[in-house]
Amino acid sequence: CPNTRCATSSSDVHEFAESSRFPIVVKAAAAWLSPKLNVSGVRSERELLDLWHRTASPENPNLLLQEYIPSGEDWFFHGYCNGASDCLAGFTGLKLRSSPPHAGITTLGRSVGNAALAHQARALLKAISYAGIMDLDYRFDKRDGQYRLLDFNPRIGAQFRLFVDDNGLDVARALYRDLTVQTVRRS
Repeated sequence: CPNTRCATSSSDVHEFAESSRFPIVVKAAAAWLSPKLNVSGVRSERELLDLWHRTASPENPNLLLQEYIPSGEDWFFHGYCNGASDCLAGFTGLKLRSSPPHAGITTLGRSVGNAALAHQARALLKAISYAGIMDLDYRFDKRDGQYRLLDFNPRIGAQFRLFVDDNGLDVARALYRDLTVQTVRRS
């Protein structure tokens, strides 16, 4: 993961600014609490503090500060893990376009196999004993050749229908088949 902090005070913001390089990515930690707060990049500590003061409050700090990973390939992993954290359906894809550009939801994506990313995602899911559907967003960091986890969404992703295997299995169908005690052939 990139260096990330959920700021709960202006001192958290100062500390993160001092220990990070700009630009810094700022987004809502809980998007449903601040639907008008878009993902944005800030280029200075002053700009970061101004954003904090405009959008945060002691009752609802809701700002996630994240190290900026220079533009690289944006990938996603959609999957379903059963109660034993076995990934029964797992798919990788490449984000080709987003809104807002380079920071928002996928507006054009493609299903592309990526064995290294699939292995990394499955290992993470097993390590945290995850069960359920997930939508993970990654960026390939050209500086060190690593895939950096940007978002972990414990829900079905907007572009989940990009990922359907030869038998019509997607993550929603994998979940349904597993919960109704039907056979789920690994996808």
